[in-house]
Amino acid sequence: PTVAATPRATARRATSRTPAAPVAAAPKPVAVPGPEMIPASARYVQVGAYGDEGNAMIVLRALAARGYPTGQGRTTDRTKSLRLIMAGPFTDRQALIAALNDLRANGYPKAVAR
Repeated sequence: PTVAATPRATARRATSRTPAAPVAAAPKPVAVPGPEMIPASARYVQVGAYGDEGNAMIVLRALAARGYPTGQGRTTDRTKSLRLIMAGPFTDRQALIAALNDLRANGYPKAVAR
């Protein structure tokens, strides 16, 4: 006689612990940036600081092509010389803010008023 194999039922042990409900953490406050402070003496919009002269010239030409007057400066970052590229000078605050917003929206998101 052939005996058919029956699958064995596996019994799970009941535990006395019940899983704890997840505890929601209190929401962390999100830092909301306040309005940007532009110095009263600002006349330029600095779009970048470049160690490579070729890159600095590309940006100068791009600013001139957008119709902005351009300015340059130099600084050092620890061991290398950097060329500061700026749009301006602007004669009034409204023109400076308009240029700052335009440049940030068109490829220079880290532009700052100087």
